[in-house]
Parts: sequence; structure tokens; C-alpha cells
Amino acid sequence: MVISYRRVVLGIIVAILFLYARERIEEMDGRLFQASFHGAQGLAYYLTGHYAKAATAYRAHLRDGGWRQWDTGDHAYRALLQGDVATAALAADQQLATQHDDLLALLTRGEVALAQRDFHAALLHFDQILEHDETHADALLLTAVAHTYAQAPNQAIDTLNRLLRSNRVEARLTTFLWTLEAVDELQEGTPDGLRWCLLAHYYRNLRIYDPSNAPLAAKAAYRAIELGGRPDDAYVTLGVLEDKRGDYDRALSFFLQAIDLNSLNAEAFRWAANIYRHRGSDLLNEYQMWKGAVEASPKDQLHRANLIAFLTERFGDYPQALEYVKAGLSESPQNQELLAQAAKLHFNLGRAEEAIGYYRQLLTLQPRNPAFYEAIGMSLETLERYDEAAQTYRMALAIDPARSYAHRGLGNVYANQKRVQESIVEYETAIRLGDNDLTLKTYLCQQYVYTGQYRQAATCLEQVLKRDPDNKGAQHLYPYVRKGLGHDVS
Repeated sequence: MVISYRRVVLGIIVAILFLYARERIEEMDGRLFQASFHGAQGLAYYLTGHYAKAATAYRAHLRDGGWRQWDTGDHAYRALLQGDVATAALAADQQLATQHDDLLALLTRGEVALAQRDFHAALLHFDQILEHDETHADALLLTAVAHTYAQAPNQAIDTLNRLLRSNRVEARLTTFLWTLEAVDELQEGTPDGLRWCLLAHYYRNLRIYDPSNAPLAAKAAYRAIELGGRPDDAYVTLGVLEDKRGDYDRALSFFLQAIDLNSLNAEAFRWAANIYRHRGSDLLNEYQMWKGAVEASPKDQLHRANLIAFLTERFGDYPQALEYVKAGLSESPQNQELLAQAAKLHFNLGRAEEAIGYYRQLLTLQPRNPAFYEAIGMSLETLERYDEAAQTYRMALAIDPARSYAHRGLGNVYANQKRVQESIVEYETAIRLGDNDLTLKTYLCQQYVYTGQYRQAATCLEQVLKRDPDNKGAQHLYPYVRKGLGHDVS
């Protein structure tokens, strides 16, 4: 009878909730809908703003069998989902005894510490994860939760800023439930300005799963501004909410207000730069915003990378971009992304020898990467060191014979060395491997002409002109080829 009663109640609750929330259902994340009595109860509490009670109901759903949906095969996390904290701690410790940097075990151990309200221990576990992956979403969100419970709102806000800019979301349902509980923790009593600012960040993160959290985030942000709780960060939250709504002008006004309040708010500069980028033609303001973000946080790799990308791709200021790359390499000499950027910038500036040096550094880190051999080969070509270039391209092909670019590069080398038939073989191979670039096709047409293979040249040029009727090289060669075939070219 109890089971039948529960089923009837569950059916009634689900029907009422779906009628009440039908306009929101499609926008809400699936994790909010769990098919059980406790799952429906959790949804009811969530929809009425009782987030901690919702989390309690969802945890009951997990204990009653809902854990199977979230089971990853990890024994420690399975026990945690089932509510068996002692077994979860023991299993995680056993995993860490054999592999001290097991990220899943560290996460579980950290969650156990949170459950035991040992926030210092929890933070130590999460810090170990972030040393390996500084954008690990679960570790960042749980770190913010630990700081929240430890009464350290500034650190919690800083951590949530790191999470929100990463565009990553947590994988664990338990992490999401900790977030719901942290929100209720902050709402108890009378929150001060800092706690309102922190609430705004939590609601901004929850907006990802349910857009109805956006008004709550805005309300909390305005309260933070009113009470003086990191108002610049609160303005950034308001700007982001407007950006997501598509009102870029209003969003920009909030970001600029944040900058006026705090010229060291790098996130405000970054968001403002993105607004100017959307406008397309406001390059000077965009540049000032990217630069402002770097000056506000000089050692932040993300802001430096954004400025370098802007200077390289949109401003065309290779020398200034190179200065920022070198500044990054002085702090992180083996950063492969920066080494690759340094190599490309030197090449674009006509400094092929320096570019080769950086690519050779990359090869010491990735000795089996054929792309670096190809880049060295191209640099050697520009220096007219054709024998060395050919040898380098062959090294790339020894690693991966199907590299179309290496065959193309080798074809270029042979063409420059007047080894025309060999260049034809390489160009044809590159095309057969999928290189559809018209410039390559035109090079092949030219080689056919040089060897007097007019029929192949005619077919080749016709294919080029079909794809690009205004191709000047093909237009110039085609009448000559027709004449070579004995056709009237008048």
C-alpha cells in the first residue's frame, strides 16, 4: 500500500510540476529531473527556491538506486554516490596509495573532507588536482564551496571567476549538489556585500543549467553593489548576463563601470574586449582592452594569449606580439604553445633561422611530431637550403608517410632544384592524400607544362579554372598549353 501510495503521490507531483514549469522544462538541464519520488521532491524544492532541501532530496535519490546513472566505474565515487562516506574515503586512500596523483580519487577524498567539514583538508586535495589541470571544473567549483564554508568569500569569488572564464562545467552530480547547498549557506542570516557578490557568482554558474537563475544573479549583484561588496565584480556579472541576452551595448556599459571602479579587474577588460571584437571595426578600443587585461594581470597566461592572438591575427603587429611571447617564455621556457607562437612570428618576420631554433626546441619536447619537421623544412626552403629542407621533409614522412604537407613541401624543393618529374610525383601524391589547395594544383599544372605533358596540363588547368575562373596563373598558362596541343588559340 505504501508503494502504491508513493507512486500515486509521485504521479501527482510530477504532473503538477510539469504543468507549473512547462515553459522552463526545455531550458533546464537533465540533472534536475530524476525519475523517482525523491527526484521529483528535489525538483519541487529546487523550483520553489529551497536549494539545500533540493540537494538533500537528490542525495536520497542517489542512495535509493539513482547512483547507477552516475556510476563511472570508480569504486570510491560509487560509495560516495551511495552515501557511504567511510567506504568512499577508504577506497580513495587505497587508490592514492598506488597512484598519488589519481584525480578521481583526489576529488572523492576532497568531497569526503567537505562532508566531514574539514575544509583545510578538502582544499589540499583540490589544490593537488589544480596543479595538474588549472581549469578542472569540479576541482574549481568544490574549491569555491570549501572557501564558502570556511568563511573566505574573497577566495571563493576568485575561484569562481577562474571557473566561469574557463567555459568548462563540472562532470559530477555531487559537485552540483554541493553548489546548491552552498547557495543556501550564503542566504542564511543577512548576507553582507561580499556574500551577495559571491551569491551572484554562484547563480551565474547555475544559470548554465537553468536560465531562470539569471534574475537571481542580477538581484544579488545589485545588492553587492549597494552594500559595497566587490562592486566591480558584481558589475562584471551584470555585464555577462546582458551579453548572454544579446544586449552588447548595455553589457559594455557594465564592464566599463567595473573598470572605472577597479583598473585591475582583468575580467572586465577581457569581456569589454570581446564586445569590441563583436563590433568588428573598433580595433583601437579592442586593443586597449586586451592590453588592459594583461596590465591588470601580467602573469595570467589567458589574457596574454588573447592579446597575442589579437596582435597577430587582427592588428598584424608581429613585433609587439613577439615581445609578449618572449615575456611568457621567460616565465615558462618549455611552454609549447608559446614556443610555437615564437617560431611562427619569427618566420612571419622573415627570421627563418630563429624560427628553426624554436622548432628544434619543440622537437626536444615532441620528437615524433611530423608537423615540426614540416615547419623546419618550410623555413629551410625560404633560406634556399634545399638539400636540408628535403631531408627534413623526408624525416616527417618517415614518421607518417600520409602527411600531404610533407609531400607538397618535398615537391616544392624538387621544383626549385629543377627535378621536375620528381616534383610531379610529390605533388600528385599530396593531392591524392587530400590536399585540395588550388595553389598546389596550379604548381602541378606548371610542372606538366615544363615537361611538355600538354594533355595532362590542359586537364589540370581546366580543373583549376572550373573552381576559380579568375585564377591568373591558370589563365596565363592555358592558351600556351592549347597551342602546344595544336589548337587554335586566336
